[in-house]
Amino acid sequence: LPVHVAYQTGAFVNTVRARYVEILETIGAGCFTDRLFLFDQSERIAEMIRMRYGDRPDFPWRKYPGYGVFRNHENKKWYGIIVAIPKNKLDGRKDGAVIEVINVKIPPEKGKKFCGTEGIYPAWHMNKKSWVSLILDDTLPDGQIMEFLYESYRLTQKKKSGSKQNTAPHTWIIPANPYYYDIISAFRKTDVVEWKQAGHIEKGDTVYMYMAAPYSAILYRCEAVEVDIPCRKEDKKRERYCMRIRRNKTYDRSFCPLSEMRKRGVPGVRGLRTITAELKRYLDEAK
Repeated sequence: LPVHVAYQTGAFVNTVRARYVEILETIGAGCFTDRLFLFDQSERIAEMIRMRYGDRPDFPWRKYPGYGVFRNHENKKWYGIIVAIPKNKLDGRKDGAVIEVINVKIPPEKGKKFCGTEGIYPAWHMNKKSWVSLILDDTLPDGQIMEFLYESYRLTQKKKSGSKQNTAPHTWIIPANPYYYDIISAFRKTDVVEWKQAGHIEKGDTVYMYMAAPYSAILYRCEAVEVDIPCRKEDKKRERYCMRIRRNKTYDRSFCPLSEMRKRGVPGVRGLRTITAELKRYLDEAK
């Protein structure tokens, strides 16, 4: 009993306490994995951020030790914050179960477009014109969340002196699955096709199209010529907006297979993602 009484001191009590802590630390080191956040998707997203941008979260509030802030390492501006809150804080319903969300920065003009989509809410406890909350319970796929984070990160990047526009490149890779849509036949008939729009592609962006198995290679370089097109009624269950892309170049399937992509920093394409500078140079040098 004296071990658990704070004011009890003495050689024996202090020795027992020290051994007790030592045993607990041994169990902790040998039987558990350190976690930054509560939920699996939160952990995955934090690791993806570390791999892509080199940023780890900091936890600035003693009162809320699980609130992790991701800052642009160039200027310390926030581009993401993961928080644990009752779900009814977002939707106003009776469900008070604790969830984790990540707040990300968006262009103010896009707020109405995103909110109302399942898993996307007006930002909790932040400016609702410039931020949204993304629920981290696997309602949204990791790739879509990383699209939002790319845009949020881009909005915090430094601008060139005298320029009002952010100078970050808008070059993307998107996957295409021939099992669902024969894009090869479509491009044989026309150079402009309609495609589902990932959240942050803008008019004029370059889009490299990666064709999944059995091709497993980048086959096309395209340009986004029109964006934010409301999808047809029959497509709205899957996508809200579409875009039109124009094919500018066709690659032989042997030129940039997945093996070449991996050599240049792109291990796979499961959703919209940015391109590495090395891979872009390789593709641009193709005859």
